[in-house]
Amino acid sequence: MKKRRKSRELALQVLYSFLTNSKSLNEVFKDEMFEKTSPLYRPYAMTLIEGCVKNEKELDEIIAHCSINWNLNRIACIEKILLRMGLFEMIYSPEVPPVSAINEAVDLAKKFSGADSGRFVNGILDHYYKKERQEKS
Repeated sequence: MKKRRKSRELALQVLYSFLTNSKSLNEVFKDEMFEKTSPLYRPYAMTLIEGCVKNEKELDEIIAHCSINWNLNRIACIEKILLRMGLFEMIYSPEVPPVSAINEAVDLAKKFSGADSGRFVNGILDHYYKKERQEKS
């Protein structure tokens, strides 16, 4: 399994724990789940986690704008995290090709939530990506 894929999975799990519990990020980083994960996967996972938390408002505004007929509050937690992670990579990680960020988010949605979630995540991230490409042209 790719190093970044494992890092993304770890980031998803940590963000889910952070959003569904009353723990701080520092407490979540000290959890057994994070501590027992190979140190190889932690740096990129931390980049994603901290980036998603720091830019949550901006990322949520983009999600709300791209999710036509969907209120942000109706989006399930896993999907919302994956959308934030995918957008964060597309906006703030120039070394990650946007198509790779989308594909990874879709694959994780299918693995951790379901096939319909994969289509939903793909639709929103693809909408953003196409809109950005048009604006840059």
